[in-house]
Amino acid sequence: MPKSKVSPTKGLACNGVGEAFKKTIINRNALGDNDVELEIKFCGISHQDVHALNNDAGTTTFPLIPGHEITGVVIEVGDNVERFEVGDTVAVGPLVESCGACTVCANDEQQYCPERTLTYDDVIKHGSVATNTGHTFGGYSKKITVPEKFLINIPDALPLQLAAPLLCAGASMYSALKHFGAGSGGIRVGIVGVGGLGHLGIKLAIAMGNDVTAISTTPSKENACKEMGCKQFILSTDQQVMQDGGNSLDLIFNTNSAPHQCSVYLPLLACSGTIVNLGSNLEPQNIDLQMVASNRLSVAGSTFAGLGEVQECVDFCTVKEIKPEIEIVAGEEKLKEIIDFLAIKNDTMKRYVLDIANTF
Repeated sequence: MPKSKVSPTKGLACNGVGEAFKKTIINRNALGDNDVELEIKFCGISHQDVHALNNDAGTTTFPLIPGHEITGVVIEVGDNVERFEVGDTVAVGPLVESCGACTVCANDEQQYCPERTLTYDDVIKHGSVATNTGHTFGGYSKKITVPEKFLINIPDALPLQLAAPLLCAGASMYSALKHFGAGSGGIRVGIVGVGGLGHLGIKLAIAMGNDVTAISTTPSKENACKEMGCKQFILSTDQQVMQDGGNSLDLIFNTNSAPHQCSVYLPLLACSGTIVNLGSNLEPQNIDLQMVASNRLSVAGSTFAGLGEVQECVDFCTVKEIKPEIEIVAGEEKLKEIIDFLAIKNDTMKRYVLDIANTF
C-alpha cells in the first residue's frame, strides 16, 4: 500500500545545475509498521552525487537532495520491526526499495533489480517510501524513514563517520573483488585511480590477501600507496612504465570517474585477464576487439552491492580494522565547494563526509 502519512524534516536541496544548496523543508513518509526512522548523523559525498548535481546524464530531477551513504541513530521503530531498536547505530545505502520477487532479488542482488528504487533522485515504484514529489530524497537531510529490510547494522566499534563511505564506495569494491575472484586472495590486482573509491579498493584487496598494484596519473601518490601495502605503483602517464608493466595483472578495477577510454589499461592484463569498470565514467567506450581476442581478455562492469554484501563489507572492515581516509565537512557553502572540486578532479586519497548535525 502506498504511504499516505508524511512527516516533515529538513534537507539541503539544489534547484538546478550550478546552483547553491539551500536549506528547505521536505516531506518523507511517516513511520509504518515495518519501518525504522533514523536521525542522520553523517552522509558520504559520492562522485555519483556530483554527476547528478551537474545533470551529466541528463536525467536529474530537481529539486535534488543527494546522498546515499547515510549513517545515523534509530529514533523510532514500527510495531513489526524485529532487528532494530531505538538507539541502534544503522545505515542506509544506495537502495530503499526493490521488487523482492525477481531472480536477482532472490539472490540478494537487489542492486540489479529492474524495479529497484534508488535512495535519491528516483521515481518511487513500490510505495514503501514516500516524499512530497514522488521522487526519492537522499541523505543530505536530518531524518529518513525506510523499511527495516533496507537498513544496515553498524557495529559499535565502527564510528559512523567512517562507516559512511563503506556503504557505496567500500561495498562496491568489496562486491566486485568477490565476484571476480579476488575474495580469497592470491590474485594480482590493479587499482586504477587512487581517490575516494580507489584507496578503499586497495585496502580491501590487500586485506583479502591479494598482490596489489596502484595505477595513477599522480606520481606523488606512490609513497602513500606503498605505505598502504601496494607491491607496485604504475604511473599511467609514463609510456615506458606502462610498457614495463605489460601482462602483469590478472584483474584491474577501474575506479576513474573522469571521461577516459578504459582500453588504455588492457595491455597491463595477463592472458585471460579482466578489467572491471566501477567509476562513473560517462564517456562511450571504443574497444579494440582484436586486442581483446588475441589475449582472451574481458571487459566487465560492476555497480554498488546488494543488502547482504553491504552488511558483509561493513562487518569485514570492522574486523579487519579497515578505515577509509576521510575529511569531514559541514555547511552548505563548504559542501558546494567540495562538489565543485570533485567535478574537476578528485586528486586526494580520501572520501568526503558531510556532518549533518553541524550542517543544520
